[in-house]
Amino acid sequence: MIRRLQAAGLLAALALVAAAPAQAQVAKRNALEVAHLMLAMHREPLAVYSYAQLYESCTERTASPEFAAAPNAQDQLQRALLELAAAWHRVPEAEANKLALQCKRRMMKLMGPRGRYFTPVELEAWRKGSGFDPGLLLTRAEGQWVVREAVAGGPAAAAGLQAGEVLLSVDGRPVADLGGNELSELLFIPVASPVQLVSQRPGEPPQTRTVARAQTAPEKIVVAGQAPGHFYIRMAGFFEGIPVRLVESLRAQPVDGSGVRVLDLRGNPGGRFDEAQAVLALLGRHGNAGTWYPLQYRPGSAEAKPFSATESVNRIKGTAATGIVELREWLVPGKWLVLVDSDTASAAAWLASALRELNGAVLVGQPSEASDFGVDVLQTVEESGGMAGVRYEVSLLGLPSGKALTVDNARPDAVTRLAPGNIKPLPRSVADWLQDPLYTQIKDRLRP
Repeated sequence: MIRRLQAAGLLAALALVAAAPAQAQVAKRNALEVAHLMLAMHREPLAVYSYAQLYESCTERTASPEFAAAPNAQDQLQRALLELAAAWHRVPEAEANKLALQCKRRMMKLMGPRGRYFTPVELEAWRKGSGFDPGLLLTRAEGQWVVREAVAGGPAAAAGLQAGEVLLSVDGRPVADLGGNELSELLFIPVASPVQLVSQRPGEPPQTRTVARAQTAPEKIVVAGQAPGHFYIRMAGFFEGIPVRLVESLRAQPVDGSGVRVLDLRGNPGGRFDEAQAVLALLGRHGNAGTWYPLQYRPGSAEAKPFSATESVNRIKGTAATGIVELREWLVPGKWLVLVDSDTASAAAWLASALRELNGAVLVGQPSEASDFGVDVLQTVEESGGMAGVRYEVSLLGLPSGKALTVDNARPDAVTRLAPGNIKPLPRSVADWLQDPLYTQIKDRLRP
């Protein structure tokens, strides 16, 4: 009943705004679009914000005492929308459009670090899977964003950026205090516009480069092989087909009896959660886990489904060869080290923490830069230019213990130092791993 009354109040406000004079078309359109977004946010399943809260976020002004006292009142909502329309009618069209866009983006920030508004053009680009970036892999080191790797053949590599350079600013905005999501949104955009990067190599003055953006595709890197005294595995993300490739790589290796396994999830951005579940099914010790839910929806949700190692393994078997049981017999027992860093995100952080609970794995590296962990959904909102989109968190990531994954329980057991001047590209082979600075730091841990 409460939501019906809220929706009724918004519809009344929409009718009032729509009846505004024709000469106020731009302001009317923008106010209507803001109103539609407000209605969409009231349907969000994890948190329902009052119209007064949305108004304050949109305008960066405190709501009137009358509005604050009745935050969902129809007459107060109408007055607020008309105030917005009147303010936007007094400025040039381009400025009004800019103010409305800023309003929408600010409202979506209420939905947490991953809350985001997509214009119709942006939404179409993201749905097609297209995006443009300079081709940089960055990591956090001693409070700075440092180039881990300039992707071979990408614009950043062509412009001369190298591993170890500290990134100082993007398009004039300093980046040291930005979170990973914020920095990613500055670099990765749906249009192919150039970006100005200021970076600094150790012992040299800062350099300013204007770098093109190009369409990029994630590298599907899977490394698996024997190393001195241990078995090394690395995955660069959980994209479609990664579990199958992992099985194929493991099948190509002789049985390893060292009893020590190193799973490298540094720089792993996550990806498809069902693929991460398949990897956990392959690597985890599930015997004593009991029933648990990898996705924790709001209480009473029919979406919640328990984890099934058998179901996930069968998904792999459907496209790979048999022999997974034999692989698990030699691979799963023994001591596990999982390597993490500031860029181990979402599904990768979940896999690391789940293996800590199931296998007794020790997590080694740097804490994640994520401010929280969860699963997002994308919802469409009708606008004059087409269908816009809003993204927000719909569930938390659940661990075998029944706890939700948090920044605190994703922290590594042993924190290693990552100095900006000692950063190299992540391994693409076992030989690369043996030259990795972290290998030297953890050699003493590679004993059964």
